[in-house]
Amino acid sequence: MVDCDFSNGGCNGGYLAPSLSYLMGEGLVSEECLPYTSETGTCKYQCTDKKKEYKKYSCKIGSSTIPTTADEIKYELMTNGPMMVGFTIYSDFMDYSSGIYEYVTGFVEGGHAVKLIGWEYDGNRLVWICQNQWGSTWGELGDFRIYAGEAGLDSAAFACMPEL
Repeated sequence: MVDCDFSNGGCNGGYLAPSLSYLMGEGLVSEECLPYTSETGTCKYQCTDKKKEYKKYSCKIGSSTIPTTADEIKYELMTNGPMMVGFTIYSDFMDYSSGIYEYVTGFVEGGHAVKLIGWEYDGNRLVWICQNQWGSTWGELGDFRIYAGEAGLDSAAFACMPEL
């Protein structure tokens, strides 16, 4: 989506609501077709394995929701798969390499949108697992973990029912 939604700024900024419009109107291919890399900056119109079908999946029109609680977010993940979330980036997030991110120090750098792909627990604390678009050499192979409630991540989730 960062590479193909030309009207929304990609890694130079963007907004979650227009991203949902893109998903509903254009759709995306599966990661089996185009594995996550976010390194080239160019939209590809065929699968990496040319034997696979280039099929786009989109959000079913009228199905977008804004889950507002951790239980609603987990339900959407289980039912409809990954979703977009936004959160505030603090300068210490730039130094993240592994573990569970928790704001310690630094200034607000701005807002950021990522793909929420799952959750786990650290003891009894809920931890979100997200895929960043800064490439697979950043963080935990492009992913990061963050405590629920941290940096406003739980307050800006957008989900939809996939149309296959």
